[in-house]
Amino acid sequence: MNTTSSPARMFCEACGNQVMPALIRCRDCGTPLPRIKTPASGHFSISSTDVGHQTSARIKRGEPLLKETPASPASHDDVTKRRRARPTQSAVPRQQPVRTPNRAVSAEFASAQAAALLFKRKPRPSVKKLLAGFQPGSIVEHWCDISTFAKTASSGVLLLLVGVVFGFAGLLPSGLLGSGSAAPVLRGNVAHAAFSSDGQQVAVARTRGLLEIYMRSEQAPPQQIPLSCQAVSFTPHPQLLLLASGKELLTWKGETPDAPPQSIAKFNAAIQFMTSTPDFKFAATWTTDGVVRIWNLTTMKEYQSLHIAVPQNQVIALSPDARMIVSGTQEGTVIVWDASSRAKLSEIPGLKGSVTALAFSRDGKRLAAGTKNGQYYVWEYATGKTLSEWNDPGAVRFLWVDMSRELVIAVSGLSNLKRWNWTDGSSTAFPTTDAESYDMLINSPDGKTIVVAGKNDSPVWLFDVEKGTLVETWDAEP
Repeated sequence: MNTTSSPARMFCEACGNQVMPALIRCRDCGTPLPRIKTPASGHFSISSTDVGHQTSARIKRGEPLLKETPASPASHDDVTKRRRARPTQSAVPRQQPVRTPNRAVSAEFASAQAAALLFKRKPRPSVKKLLAGFQPGSIVEHWCDISTFAKTASSGVLLLLVGVVFGFAGLLPSGLLGSGSAAPVLRGNVAHAAFSSDGQQVAVARTRGLLEIYMRSEQAPPQQIPLSCQAVSFTPHPQLLLLASGKELLTWKGETPDAPPQSIAKFNAAIQFMTSTPDFKFAATWTTDGVVRIWNLTTMKEYQSLHIAVPQNQVIALSPDARMIVSGTQEGTVIVWDASSRAKLSEIPGLKGSVTALAFSRDGKRLAAGTKNGQYYVWEYATGKTLSEWNDPGAVRFLWVDMSRELVIAVSGLSNLKRWNWTDGSSTAFPTTDAESYDMLINSPDGKTIVVAGKNDSPVWLFDVEKGTLVETWDAEP
């Protein structure tokens, strides 16, 4: 048969499908097809049968080993017979063809495959199974296998451990870890303080989320409540306190200390200042966006509001009747605002330095101001007449005006506490304490006592205004 004159068709003897002469395996069944070059004809012979006696004899005779058929189109009956004669898939399993790459690719592929098998992730047991496996006899083995422990430890377990540690350190609110013993509370710096209307209680707000209630008639340690606030004020209601906490205004009842505080209002900016009138009927809050709100403490409703820009204005003061608000600017100007009409009534310019402290007398007839350069001013509020002016080194931080004694109590610098008589300009320094700095100054309703406190878990010091002596030191260990 002349194989060069007409093309030939080759079939796999295992499955009966047509194959190409250049293939090494059958594409359908994967059966290897020997590739042998005959020396006589130079043709390639492909067959899946045993290349034993018959193949050797054909090679010797120079006969081709291919099964060749004429290139005539096969009839429909022949195709149907061949398809029916094919073995089923269950009899001859289908195999994927194996392709042999060159040596370089083969070595690279083998290395990648070996690395994938080496670093293949193993299924991790659940935390429940891991903890169940911690028996007394095998706990050492589990802990020694660091890699297993690191892979099986979940974030929930780690967070639980961190929560327990910090809970016992007092950084989490009490009751968060269960109904066990309360964690010790850290005190922190004094942020604000307030007297009650009868002058027998002092509420102190500390920076580490602690509110302390001191009783002047008792020598017992103060009541400590884990409440986070930066300012506090008493109200006309018995045992009801007003708290400024971040961007929220709260109320808290002292007769039920375990009850959570109730929210009155939430703002878009943090509260940076809060003060109240001497009769505790009104309070004013000043947020960092410049909005001043006046609150009726009897109804706990907003009474008036106006905008006083910051940081141009650095400090404000509320008149005793809550009708006027006074602000001090960086340029050394005192501005008087009408709370109801929001209008600017008058200005007092020309102060030496930026205004850092403002205070009304209890009757509202006197207004005092202090500047960053240590300059003091006292005016008659109704007429704007300057009654006194003097200078003392150190920036003025807090002021209080005693109208009956014509005195000004001031904190300047870090911890310089002095009493000034504005009629003759004389001054008396109060006894020094071990405070690093005084961060607040308040006066009792009767005007006989002032209270100061400072940083670093500072105690609270009480001074007699008339005598200029230290009366008491309130301190409480956590």
